[in-house]
Amino acid sequence: MKQQFESDFTGMPFQGLSDLGYDNLSQTCQNLWIDSMATGMMPISSGTSDATRIVLTLRRAFVDPMMRQPAFSREVITIHGPDHHTFEWHQGPKAGAEGLMMRLDDTRAK
Repeated sequence: MKQQFESDFTGMPFQGLSDLGYDNLSQTCQNLWIDSMATGMMPISSGTSDATRIVLTLRRAFVDPMMRQPAFSREVITIHGPDHHTFEWHQGPKAGAEGLMMRLDDTRAK
């Protein structure tokens, strides 16, 4: 799944791209993320879905481009139907200590 979006983030224009796919070898979903607030691509996140295959949770370790410190993210994608899902980005200084940084309501382009 390819996502492309534009928004306003703390009063500044914000654009992002995401490519989400399934890796048959590791049997995990993986997500590549790049946005206009960083100069490089984020490391790939990976994870699995719950038993219902409605909620997908991915995790990644990276260097926060704003703080220049190690950080962790937990990305939660909840599928509401074939044309709509939500994407939440939780981030913190260590795994398990994240706060909600961003929530996107995505609708498939017609």
